[in-house]
Amino acid sequence: MNNWDYLLSLASNPIFLVLAGCASIVSLALAIYFGVRSHRFKRLGYCSKSTSFVRDYQTKIPELELSYKGIKVRNITLTRFVVWNSGVETVHKTDIAKADPLRLTVADASAILNSEIVPPVRESNVVRLQSTADRQTLELSFDFLDKEDGVVFDVLHTGRAGDVSLSGTIKGARQLKYYHKVRVPLSQSQRLWIWAALLILVALIALLSTIFASPSPIRSALVIFVALFLLAGAIAADVAIDGLAEAKTLPRQHKHFMESI
Repeated sequence: MNNWDYLLSLASNPIFLVLAGCASIVSLALAIYFGVRSHRFKRLGYCSKSTSFVRDYQTKIPELELSYKGIKVRNITLTRFVVWNSGVETVHKTDIAKADPLRLTVADASAILNSEIVPPVRESNVVRLQSTADRQTLELSFDFLDKEDGVVFDVLHTGRAGDVSLSGTIKGARQLKYYHKVRVPLSQSQRLWIWAALLILVALIALLSTIFASPSPIRSALVIFVALFLLAGAIAADVAIDGLAEAKTLPRQHKHFMESI
């Protein structure tokens, strides 16, 4: 039995057909699930990463001290945040609860030294950062955020990486979602190349099945059917994988969050 005969026997094997069918059905079900789940809802998502410049500074010389603009410090940490509309509906300024505004806070023994927005940012969003007098809270405000709109900003503070957190309530929205990992999405050209390769593969299988298959048209049609069935499963899986992935896909306009700090 040559390789092609083995492929034909595999394609006509009931167990293989059942497994291929189950895989495609599961992928399609997951795609539908994540598609329905993402339908018309509000949510802000965010992620952060920190770099420590000074940690637990100590000295045996009493006259020697470490300070930042006159403030004595033992730790200096830079934390970069990305906050974006990870839902579908637009989030407006009026959607932010006045009793629980969108804000970043540091631990009681820490202080915010400085903060700045990292461009680019959509100007019409009118994103602003405002530090409170006690230097322990940084309020984040905006006029509106359409789907995938957001901001990347840096916060220099005297705490450690785990001493800073984001909180707040968006009316009519799900809770703020923290993503432990984010990844840069594939470019449009990369996705086109992947799908072009898949289509060429399916076309090749179909062509070879008509050239080298046995005289039985049923077996040739069976190979084509399996190839198309697997392609449909791959398309459904492409939608489902992003929903199941540990790393959330970051909107392309915020990919500068991934740059070194």
